[in-house]
Order: sequence, then C-alpha cells, then structure tokens
Amino acid sequence: SSQMPLPKALWIGFGCGLILDLFSAQTRLGLYSIDFCATLAILYPQRRNFFADSLSTLPIMTYLFSALSTLLMALMLYIVEMKSVFSWPWVFADLLAMPAADALFAFAVFIVPAYIFGQPQRRGKDYFLSQ
Repeated sequence: SSQMPLPKALWIGFGCGLILDLFSAQTRLGLYSIDFCATLAILYPQRRNFFADSLSTLPIMTYLFSALSTLLMALMLYIVEMKSVFSWPWVFADLLAMPAADALFAFAVFIVPAYIFGQPQRRGKDYFLSQ
C-alpha cells in the first residue's frame, strides 16, 4: 500500500502546525500543531472511504480538513484563551464558505491541470528512479 502510516502523517502535521505557530502572533505556541495533529487523527481513518485516483478525493478531503481544523481551533481558543468566535456569520464564513473555497482551489490547482495535461511520462533514465 502506498498510503502514509499514521505516525508519519502526524509528524508532518505537527511540523506544518509548528511552522504556522512560529509565524502566528495571535495564538499560543503549539495550538496549530495540536490542531493539525488532532484533525489528522480524526480524519485518518476516512482514507479507506476514498480512492487516490478519484477526481473528488482531494477536494472533499481538503474541505473536511479545513472545516474540522477551523472548528477544533475555535474550540481550543475558547478553552485556552477564553475567546469565543462562535456566531452564525462565523459558521457560514469559516466553517462553510472558506473550506469550500479551499476545496475549489485544490481542485483548480491540482486536479484540473493533471486532468488536462495528463500525468508526466517517464522516459529513459527517469523510468528507473524510485517513486
């Protein structure tokens, strides 16, 4: 199976969250790392329900990751910093509209070009490179 094991996925999520933590002045250090690891841990079992070669997999998983990550971050901000961001406009904008925009972006940037131009073909010595 070419799927990434959970521990490796969590380490990558931790690293991505740490990078955001280091560049973010609004939240306490570690919140993004915890958020990304928790989101990955929740969504990781769902990989069985999607196929890598399906055009809809990346946009759907992008939407789910974005929405769940936003919800978990809002909960953590409320618990840790006693900031409440919950409101109906927030739900519409941050839990529905922005994750949909993320999914549309993922589709437009990663799926459409691969669909139009196809997968790159390996020739000569490139064929023998490990994947």
